[in-house]
Amino acid sequence: TSTCTCDLSSVTAPTPFRPVSTDFFKKLLFTCCKPGVTKLSLLGPLIDRIPGDIFTQTACHNLEELSFTRTGISGQPDSFPADGQAFLGLPNLAKISFIDNPRLDSYPIGAFSGLGLSISEINLKRNPVKVLHGKEFDGLSELRRKLRLDLSQNLLEDVKLKAFEALPLQELVLDGNQLTDLKPEMFDGLTALTHLSLANNPIRTIIGGSLRYLTNLQSLFISTAGGGKSEILTLKQSMLHGLTGLRELTLEGLGFEEVEANALTEQAKLRHLNLSRNRFKNVPKKALERLAVFANAKLQSLDLSQNHITCLDHEALRAFEDLRRLRLDRNLITAIADKAFVGLTSLSELDLSHNPIRLLAPRSLAKLDRLLELKLGPVMDLAQNDMLERFALSALGMAKNSTRVHGLEALGIERGGGFPVPILLDTSRNLLQGECPIWGVPGVDFAWKHRPNEDLILDEAREENVSASVREDGNNSSWLDLLTSKKNLAIALAVTISLITILIAVIIVMYRVRTSKRTGSNSSLIRQRKNMLGATASEYAGSAITPAGANLYPTYPGLDMSHQHFYQEHILCTSPQGSQKSSTKKWATECEIAAEAALHLAPPPYPQHTR
Repeated sequence: TSTCTCDLSSVTAPTPFRPVSTDFFKKLLFTCCKPGVTKLSLLGPLIDRIPGDIFTQTACHNLEELSFTRTGISGQPDSFPADGQAFLGLPNLAKISFIDNPRLDSYPIGAFSGLGLSISEINLKRNPVKVLHGKEFDGLSELRRKLRLDLSQNLLEDVKLKAFEALPLQELVLDGNQLTDLKPEMFDGLTALTHLSLANNPIRTIIGGSLRYLTNLQSLFISTAGGGKSEILTLKQSMLHGLTGLRELTLEGLGFEEVEANALTEQAKLRHLNLSRNRFKNVPKKALERLAVFANAKLQSLDLSQNHITCLDHEALRAFEDLRRLRLDRNLITAIADKAFVGLTSLSELDLSHNPIRLLAPRSLAKLDRLLELKLGPVMDLAQNDMLERFALSALGMAKNSTRVHGLEALGIERGGGFPVPILLDTSRNLLQGECPIWGVPGVDFAWKHRPNEDLILDEAREENVSASVREDGNNSSWLDLLTSKKNLAIALAVTISLITILIAVIIVMYRVRTSKRTGSNSSLIRQRKNMLGATASEYAGSAITPAGANLYPTYPGLDMSHQHFYQEHILCTSPQGSQKSSTKKWATECEIAAEAALHLAPPPYPQHTR
């Protein structure tokens, strides 16, 4: 193997504590540094020092990666030698790491100067260092390669001026520290830097010009972890002055309420802009317009999620024809104007989810010909809007695309105009509940149904848990497929009416057959009961029919035998006790016979109080 790991974490320390001696350390290196071994990892608190010149006394010259993790090494000279003595004898070393060392609260002056010219990465994650004084990285100015320095998740509160000046840095990561201010000259001399990340720092101020020397910077990430009070209310041009090569910019959670009109005019190469988790009440239209006019119109992604935006104005982003991804989720958007997305001819992904949308103009999504993914809901009430056309494939020009729609939970459709023809869907938990007057069936539940590589169809819900998952049909078809285009709507209606007619006819035939069988089987019993009750119609005319198990009252004189109506739905058969129905078949048969015989004689209208 090319990796040797020496883990002393589980070794029981002697009492009193005695760290690893220089001789023992040397034996470890002799054991690990064999021909072919290029990676060495040392772990455990027993390793509390790096003896000076130790690597010159062993055959470790082939090492390319060296790491010290969870050790007992501190920033004291007897533990971490200064002036680079610790790393002499490692000419091929490309990466060195000190990760998660709880006692390493400072880096000695010139501690890394002994590293060879091949070093390309220094990883110093999760060490409790609070201050960088500016001399820690002396002696590294002549490196052959551009350097990546990772100081993330330390406890850095302050970086002294020109702390990184001696380094030929290409990438600097300062994520997860306690930095509150970006000050002038903090990053002086870093003309080769292309990537700077300050994510999850409690940044409160960005002093103008503090980044002006980063002329080759391509990506800048600045964000806060939340909870702090930012003093930055406006994104100003001076904050980004000099960043002419920037391609990716993230300014997340800094508390911006507005963007200065000229703030982005120097960023001619900008492709990705993230302004999420701020306090914008409107899309910064002027700043974006000037970015397009004075700098470029090649922006490809824009993230304005988790702001306080309440509405989308007409043509707010018209100039960005190359924009492919737009995030507006988790805002306070209640209305989207008719031409809000005009000009976004390349847009493939649009996220409007988690907004209390009440008005989505009928043509607001029109001409998004390349849209592949649309996210809506879950809070969305469109019941009072005439905008069902928004999902018509013909209107949107998406009939040949594979657009996926996410998040249509409890979308209420209560107005006329037909059931909306949807775009393609690829999601779960999307039960559509609404009233569709065109079908004449109120309260019908529909579920989205996805067929791979084909148009989406609506399928009437027949399962209680239909919203729990997306049902895949393969190539199976349904008559509701006709709904996927407007031109076939008439055919769909005709098929629907035909199916309903056939269903009604079948029900009528089945009912008549059942009635005929019952009448035939009981005809003799009915005649016997009639004879028992009096056998003639004239005898019925002046008396109540009160066979056992049936109470039919009051009496009606002058019954006309020509009225042969069946009103069994008005009959209530009660047991002789009057409190609960009998469970015996005999009593039920007698009750039915008596009721049927009486109703064959009863004239309309039947009194409401008759049971």
